Amino acid sequence: MYWICLIIVGVVISLLSNFVILKSKKSFLGYWALLVVDLIGAWLGDVVFGDWALINGYNIVGGIIGAIVVDLVWKYVVTPVATQSSGSNKGTRE
Repeated sequence: MYWICLIIVGVVISLLSNFVILKSKKSFLGYWALLVVDLIGAWLGDVVFGDWALINGYNIVGGIIGAIVVDLVWKYVVTPVATQSSGSNKGTRE
């Protein structure tokens, strides 16, 4: 049940992020990469925040917080850096 709760939290945060918050912007590597990032964030949130608000051995509140934090870092730090570095290489080739 732990893994099912983790997957549910990751998928829900990813869907909310993609279709509510990120309406017109593109994420680096697309929706599938953002889903993987949210699943990793949900797992890290559970590990970091410990054993409070447990549901079937999974810290649901910590997972939500972790998924949101890692998601925001991915969208506002990794995506601009990756698009900037890929865009700067285009003008140097001849």
